[in-house]
Amino acid sequence: MQNNYYDATHPMHPYTHSAYANPASLPPDNALRGESPPIAPVGFWPGEKDGVWVDIEDHRGEKGYVNGEPFIISDFGPYPVGWSVDPPAPPDPTDEEKYYAERAAVESKYSAPWNGTNAGILIELQNRMSVAGMQSEVLSGDASIVAIRQEYSAQTANKASELAAIDQKYGV
Repeated sequence: MQNNYYDATHPMHPYTHSAYANPASLPPDNALRGESPPIAPVGFWPGEKDGVWVDIEDHRGEKGYVNGEPFIISDFGPYPVGWSVDPPAPPDPTDEEKYYAERAAVESKYSAPWNGTNAGILIELQNRMSVAGMQSEVLSGDASIVAIRQEYSAQTANKASELAAIDQKYGV
């Protein structure tokens, strides 16, 4: 014979432990006398209610979100109000975030074809020479360089136009 103890201070009276019972004594106020409580199914724990063992919900240790905030269940009982295992959806981007993302996409679109290429290097060299007041007949007279420069100029104009449209869209 044994005393099966429960936590009488908890509203659900969950089972805590069992210990030998003296048959000549009465059971303590926080115990039921007899065999061990029945094994509860997964997701439940034995609890005392009105002098008998019942299954109480046990989600202790489960991780999720309550109203979008991270939460770990630490007590017996049903899931908290607002419980979800799915993380909250990210907030919609602000207009400022959209603005900078759109500008970055345009910058990337127009700079990627030129970065690290021979054409891009030649254009950069020609731009630097021009800023320094130097002329280079080799760089400015070659037909392929002229064609590359024209394409670069056209793309630069397109990029400026797209960036201006984005600025106008967001009132910048």
